[in-house]
Parts: sequence; C-alpha cells; structure tokens
Amino acid sequence: IFYINMDNREDRKSWMQTHLQAVAPGILVERKSAVTVSNYEKASHMSEYRNLLVDRPVNPRIQRNERSNAAYAVSVFLSHMSLYADIWKNRKFDSQDDLILVTEDDVVFNPDWQFELSDALTRVPPDWQVVRLGSWGSSREED
Repeated sequence: IFYINMDNREDRKSWMQTHLQAVAPGILVERKSAVTVSNYEKASHMSEYRNLLVDRPVNPRIQRNERSNAAYAVSVFLSHMSLYADIWKNRKFDSQDDLILVTEDDVVFNPDWQFELSDALTRVPPDWQVVRLGSWGSSREED
C-alpha cells in the first residue's frame, strides 16, 4: 500500500500509519511525498514533471490557472502520476497476484476492506492493469 501525503501534514501521516497498522497488519506500507506545484505552466517546465504532462487532456482553465483549485488539481495529478511512474520503473512483480494499492492520506478502510477488494477484483477483466475502486464526492470532467 502506498499513500500520498503532503510533507507539512504530519497529522495525516501519523493517522495513516496508525490506521494502516490496525487494518492492514503484515502489509508493506510506504509513504509517497505529495507533489506541490504553484500552477500548470511552471510544472510543465519542470524536468521531473514535463513528461507526465505531455499529451494529457487538461482543462484549459486549469492550464491558465483560472480555477480556484487549479494548483491543487495539478499537484494531485502529478502526485499520482509520478508515483505510478516510479512503481512501473522500480518495482518487480513476481506473479499476477502481486497488487499495489495507492491511496491518499485521508482514506478510511472498512474493517473488511480486504474481502471487499478481493470481491471487486473478481469482476474486472482478466487482463486488467489498473482499477479505480472509488473516490469521495462526485467526479468532475473538468479535472
């Protein structure tokens, strides 16, 4: 399990470590430092993020920093994409049963989350690589 956490949110880091020890004993947990950028334009010129933003459909209002949450949206996107890139580049998968779960630092796992995950995975195509299990709130096309 990887969880994404902003460096200045020690409270969430501490909570996640305690929560995951309780609900996921014996499972390797790693913290990923969240990416924080001030806007899309600056991020697109940073060498470590440029390739993650190439050919991505991004709302023009976010690109122009016209949305109140534009920097946040870009930061969240880059946090996830940089973690996925790191996983793809640096992790070995010994079998098809190897799973990686990526969360943010405010996720709350149900006590029976492992059963729910196993059950959900029975309904995905056999050649799946990524499954989005759910999220809080409603989805927004513009993000």
